[in-house]
Amino acid sequence: MSDAIYTNGFANNTEVFKNQRRVKMGYKYGKSRWAEIVNSYTEDTASVDKDGDIVAITSIDAYKTKNANEEGRTIAKVLLSKNGDINVMYIDDKARADEYAQLIIAEAIENLGCGGNNGT
Repeated sequence: MSDAIYTNGFANNTEVFKNQRRVKMGYKYGKSRWAEIVNSYTEDTASVDKDGDIVAITSIDAYKTKNANEEGRTIAKVLLSKNGDINVMYIDDKARADEYAQLIIAEAIENLGCGGNNGT
């Protein structure tokens, strides 16, 4: 009986790993309209806006294809305020309902250090 539990657990973990790897490698997630979405650029706003409420901004950039020469476009920004609030500013409203975009946005929120409000 313990072998069956282990086997079932292993199969489930393997499937989760495959899905995470697929996303990390930039493959389409679900029925996303974008081939790749990244959250690799976070700007420290201290040098730009010393008196402002926003201390960091993470850009969510999307690419239609996997072509290395393609110019991506920003579909959302994740904003961290001085008091620790996190808000998402959508530049492309389609990102609100896109599973892949939401996954990358959630990752950006986690990277900024806490939960947050999903949407402004």
